[in-house]
Amino acid sequence: MKLPEFELFYPESLDEAVSAYESHHGSKPVAGGTDLFIAMKRRLMRPERLIDLTTLKHELSYVTEDEHIVKIGALTRLIDLERHPLVVKHFPSLAVAIKSIASIQIRQSATLGGNICLDNRCYYYNYGLAPGVELWEPCLKRSGRICHVTGKLDDTCYAVYSGDTAPVLVSLDSHVKIFGPLGERIIPLPELFSGLGERPFNLERGEIVKEVEIPVPKNETRFSFQKFRSQEVDFPLASVAVSARRGADGVVEEARIVLGALGCAPLRVRSAEDFLQGRKPGEALDSVVDLCRREAQFINNVHVAPNIRSRVLTKLVKGCIAEVTST
Repeated sequence: MKLPEFELFYPESLDEAVSAYESHHGSKPVAGGTDLFIAMKRRLMRPERLIDLTTLKHELSYVTEDEHIVKIGALTRLIDLERHPLVVKHFPSLAVAIKSIASIQIRQSATLGGNICLDNRCYYYNYGLAPGVELWEPCLKRSGRICHVTGKLDDTCYAVYSGDTAPVLVSLDSHVKIFGPLGERIIPLPELFSGLGERPFNLERGEIVKEVEIPVPKNETRFSFQKFRSQEVDFPLASVAVSARRGADGVVEEARIVLGALGCAPLRVRSAEDFLQGRKPGEALDSVVDLCRREAQFINNVHVAPNIRSRVLTKLVKGCIAEVTST
């Protein structure tokens, strides 16, 4: 399918981009466009105007370290991040997650901000339209009244968040800097996500993610990221990001466990973290897996059955914890 007609606006500054975004309700910002253009071709989105943020690359593409905080501009390409010495040195799980995204061709265009702000996905939403044909009644995410996952008139959308970098960034205690009509604000990354499938992000009109800030972890902290997908370049169907620090006696002193592609937002499983803390991994592993499975959303809205994803999650959690606690 061809892209629908739209006009392009090339801002000369971030202020100009925000002003254009706020004032024109048919507009949408774009950088790499690797997901947005597909959604437009499928007529899931029809913006009248695209605000081309690539004109601001000089302002929003960078990786720097300042007072034990690594700052990454939202327009930094994924291909540059996976190879960057600061990322490889301090955040190996982030480098692993980025290398697992789609294909190298896509990572040449895709940006960190775009991957974080990836729209939620659902089989009934993403594939509900064919050329000239409405395959089924519009769902909640397409401003309809029905959820085809439950088959009921409902007010809950279960579309899945499928970004790869956000679960890792949450496990790294990251913050995001957001720029909008009222200026800048910095929030913990989890607060960016609304938990709503139809409207996944807590962003006001005109606001744009500007920067990601990641604290440099303590030397003893170890990391892991693993995911499951049905094809090499497909979106994740389940993922797990873990960071953990152990004492000399092997007891876990601190841990973060984050699930991806198993809910409407990256899911930090605090109950599993609390259970693991103060114990040796071998003593707690089965209980940690059970707690993760209780928190995960196994909904039949992707092309792999929920029971398979549940079994896969067990393997991913065990694999990540084994990696961060191995001697």
